[in-house]
Amino acid sequence: MRISDLLSGAIFIAFGITVLLQANSLPSIGGGVLSAGFFPGLLGVGLALGGVIVAGKALVQGATLPLVRAEPWMRDFRKLAVVALISISIPFFAFAAPAMGTIATSFIILTVMMLAQGQKMVSSIVIAVIVSLAIHLLFSEGMGVPMPVGIIEGMLS
Repeated sequence: MRISDLLSGAIFIAFGITVLLQANSLPSIGGGVLSAGFFPGLLGVGLALGGVIVAGKALVQGATLPLVRAEPWMRDFRKLAVVALISISIPFFAFAAPAMGTIATSFIILTVMMLAQGQKMVSSIVIAVIVSLAIHLLFSEGMGVPMPVGIIEGMLS
């Protein structure tokens, strides 16, 4: 999807103004000390100014409608299906991982994603096994992040 710089600039201006207004609502300490909203306010001003620059440049260059345009890849059903699968895989992981464990859930998601992109079955399975084990080892064992434990993780510990 191609978004016009004019629209992007307007979004940054609106976001910058919102941040600035919220920063101004933060309490002031008084006594000449910078308030809690000083740096967020600077960020808001920077965002708004950046938006003005982007939108202004688009206007000078003769920005035209449409503000949003679909790219050619968006007409390909397989590619749209992959985008949909990504969106579905996040809640699937959240609901399935506590029951199945991280490794099994990651394996299913990765295998389905690779098959949807036209990869061969054997290579999809091999890569999914390796990556799923790597995710478990990196996060659970390496960094100590508590990940959902299933039957497979129980056998590895």
